Amino acid sequence: MFKAVLIDDERLPLEALRQLLQEQNEYIEVIGEYQNPRNALELIQHNAPDIIFLDIHMPEINGVEFANRIQEMNANIDIVFVTGYDRYAIEAFELFALDYILKPIQPKRLQKTLERLKSRYQPPKKLKTDNKHMFLTCFHEIKFYNEKREEIPIKWRTRKTLELFAYLLHHRNKFVAKETLIELLWPDFSLEKGYQQLYTTIYHCRNSLKKANIQDITIKSVTNMDTGYTLESGDSLVLDTAVWDKELAKISSIHRANLHKFKHLFQQYNGDYLGSYYFYWATDEVENRRQQWLQIARMLANYYLKEKEYAEAISVYNTVQDTCPDMEDSYFELMKIHASMQQYTEVENQYQKLKRMLKTELDIKPNPEVSTWYNRWNKNVVKYIK
Repeated sequence: MFKAVLIDDERLPLEALRQLLQEQNEYIEVIGEYQNPRNALELIQHNAPDIIFLDIHMPEINGVEFANRIQEMNANIDIVFVTGYDRYAIEAFELFALDYILKPIQPKRLQKTLERLKSRYQPPKKLKTDNKHMFLTCFHEIKFYNEKREEIPIKWRTRKTLELFAYLLHHRNKFVAKETLIELLWPDFSLEKGYQQLYTTIYHCRNSLKKANIQDITIKSVTNMDTGYTLESGDSLVLDTAVWDKELAKISSIHRANLHKFKHLFQQYNGDYLGSYYFYWATDEVENRRQQWLQIARMLANYYLKEKEYAEAISVYNTVQDTCPDMEDSYFELMKIHASMQQYTEVENQYQKLKRMLKTELDIKPNPEVSTWYNRWNKNVVKYIK
């Protein structure tokens, strides 16, 4: 038996829906009918229904906003929007809710909705609580891992859902206004449509975390002077960028005793911060972290060169080149190292690779310092060979 709550500001549609449900479905129990949605909150909170039939257009409160509030109280409650024809609303709310039904409600259409509810219903699974830590990576892309370093699959409904999560994570434990998110993610939408999209995407974001059993991240609604959200993370969540920052703050100069720490920091950088997604709002963070990593790379390579460990220095710059192929410095440094080892073919290979990269990506030539060095080196090699 499924418990249902009906909410519509008009009495006649409310009664008609209740009658249809009673006539057609013996497994639906209507436990509440409300014309004012706010009056339904106490029942929903203390006697949670399985499904709520909710009118979209109500004078007291927007149906989508109210649905968002319900989802914050209990994400297990399914919502069916009841609406007049509104193409935009149908496209948006179809993503948000279990279903939508057009007024006037037709018995056959209502039956399809209830069949969808019945087929979808599963008893709640017991959440696993044996993991002491959960790891979240932000270098290159967002991934979750359990304490055994096994990836926890998570499916984001849309790219906007992923970007919303990434932005809130970037500003974790800080308030983010709804208007800020709308301007960021839906700048071309009207404010009303922007709010509708935001509520939909917040719902999907929470739902993705819930389905993946990510218990230590909560997206909370905040209502004070302004309204918005705060992403809060618990103590069991370990964020790769936070660990990286902490370790980076502990080191300054490099020597044999702390070499392993530099190597670990260098290897932890699996790619640019959220680099897989190219979020424009993360550009400054991407550049700052990249420069920090490149500085570590230079310090490592210089240390290896000083110790005459040329293969290790070459390995460092090859990694830089693979990670940041548009960085001209890595090609030049490899050219100089190979030249010092009299590996002439490798010098030539690096120079040609640099030329191809610059031509393809930027349609430019190597900078004068590199070209001058190469030409001087090339003349000396020719003289030496002769």
